[in-house]
Amino acid sequence: MTADWLTRAGVLARRHPAAIAVSLALVTSLGAWVYSGVRAALVDLATASLKSLAASETLAVDTWIGEKQVNVLRWSRDARVSEAAEQLLEAARAGEQPLREACTGSPGARLVQLIDALRSEDAAAAIHLIDRDGRVLAARDAGKCALQVAPALRAAFDPALQGQVQFAATRFEAERIGVLLPGDSPKIWFSRRCATPPAR
Repeated sequence: MTADWLTRAGVLARRHPAAIAVSLALVTSLGAWVYSGVRAALVDLATASLKSLAASETLAVDTWIGEKQVNVLRWSRDARVSEAAEQLLEAARAGEQPLREACTGSPGARLVQLIDALRSEDAAAAIHLIDRDGRVLAARDAGKCALQVAPALRAAFDPALQGQVQFAATRFEAERIGVLLPGDSPKIWFSRRCATPPAR
């Protein structure tokens, strides 16, 4: 059966070589056209899928940042946080020694505990309360108390001091307040000015 088919194909090829060549060329062209069309369709599909994935990831990150900004706005307006910040600010006005004592003592610890409690699920890796002069009034790491932030770094806090909720991409604490610590890792930073405590 196979031998008969091959014999017939050989006879046809000898009798009609031009027709066979044209047919092969057409089949080859058709195959190339189908292949290129399928390939283009697959590339378009992959591109659309990647764009959709990138858009959904971007939306997820934007939503996460928005939630954190709302949380920062909420605790910066909390009366207890404002009162704790005002107490630390009063100590700073009295001089460096009272500031250091308040920052390393219960007023500084209270501010950190309040913020952690308001953040509930995820305690902040680092907390800095900084006044307009660039002094650290409270910090999770008491070794940073009374630190003077360099003027070049202080400018980054201007939007937060003007009342905006500020988001900063991953930065080391050295880039944030000028302190380089061993084992420090980049962090996402959110900041805002504490609200003025209500008059008593």
